[in-house]
Amino acid sequence: QIVGQGTGRLEEAIAAYKQLLVRNPNFLYAYLNLAFVYLAQWGFQLSPDPQTLGRALEAAQRGVALNDSLPMAHIALGYVYLGQKQYAQARAETERAIALNPTYADSYAILAAILNAVGKSEEAPGLAEQAVRLDSSNPWLLNELGRTYSLTGRYEEAIATLKKFILAYP
Repeated sequence: QIVGQGTGRLEEAIAAYKQLLVRNPNFLYAYLNLAFVYLAQWGFQLSPDPQTLGRALEAAQRGVALNDSLPMAHIALGYVYLGQKQYAQARAETERAIALNPTYADSYAILAAILNAVGKSEEAPGLAEQAVRLDSSNPWLLNELGRTYSLTGRYEEAIATLKKFILAYP
């Protein structure tokens, strides 16, 4: 939702999380949220700063250091590694998240994205479908499922799935 608000809102969020961390330097969720805001800035190309992904990495690594047993911390780090094209590390972090919580849908979607990125798309549909089964209320998961269908030549399913995604995010 914050991404839809534009770049200014992301800058406000970053400033707020940084202020929060000055007051409480061990606030785990502030680091994780900061990592995801940086990832949004980077992923949606809303910042010209080449260090944005590096800042996301620092925040995600700090989150994992604060609580290695929290799946979301490993997901944040996995997303950063995926963005950096460090696929083995991205997969390891994502698989750690799945081991910690096998019912967390985003873990399966990011693992499908990693497999798609390394040319193993044939292994990805089951993971992307699992993500949607686990959290059918999250339309973002449909994006990866549709992409996976497309990369595996399942074009009719891709179109139907991506149409559902577009309905949620016109």
